[in-house]
Amino acid sequence: MDKISLTLYDLMGYLLPGAVILFACSILESTFLGSDLLGLPHITDNLIVAAVAAYFLGHLGHRLSSILGQLYHSPGVRRIKARVPRKVKAKMGMLLGGEMYRLSDPLFRLVRKTVQQAYRIELAEEEKLNTLEIYILADSYVTASGGSVERDIWIVVEGFYKTSMASFGILSLVLLSSVFAGGAIIRAHPEVLLALGWQLTATLAAVTILVTLLIRTGCVFYGQLKRNNTYALFLALRRKEERKEEE
Repeated sequence: MDKISLTLYDLMGYLLPGAVILFACSILESTFLGSDLLGLPHITDNLIVAAVAAYFLGHLGHRLSSILGQLYHSPGVRRIKARVPRKVKAKMGMLLGGEMYRLSDPLFRLVRKTVQQAYRIELAEEEKLNTLEIYILADSYVTASGGSVERDIWIVVEGFYKTSMASFGILSLVLLSSVFAGGAIIRAHPEVLLALGWQLTATLAAVTILVTLLIRTGCVFYGQLKRNNTYALFLALRRKEERKEEE
């Protein structure tokens, strides 16, 4: 896990998505400010500095994605989603939260019951653990039992999709705003500016929006897969311990 967390996770979860945000900042500067601090020549001539900047921008993108996720799961948004017809949810499930990939109700009730038994949690008759609490407790149990390579891999993959969604979303906003400025401008050389024009900029904006939506589906899928894998590992570990106690 140390190797994954210090290399692969940093690369996929922060550095690569952060590079997209850095590129978006370069376009933003060239188009609206006309300066060349973040021009492509300066970035390529100072790769180490650019990599450090991209890494921290990746952290900001990850935090932004987390904030948006919290807003998405807020009570107000949940009430709005509850009004969405089931047919629409079935067609847009990957964008609305991936309900189709969640555990079945009987299996999830088993997870909730097993978590309460494992931690000896006493609840009032009308009280119950929420979904986030159940996942945190199950994940902590798996980690305390030695963890799992699969669990670590899903964390890396979800982190990549989560931060990439924010980075391409930022790039989409920059390109969209550049359309109203006559088109995006890229500083390809200290003395050379590439004016893309509003038509090409609008096309690129549409493409990046589509990419953002596709990444969103991957984020939902792998995020739910990570949680399902944690629940399955937790149940397997509890069953293994119960057999040892029976012997």
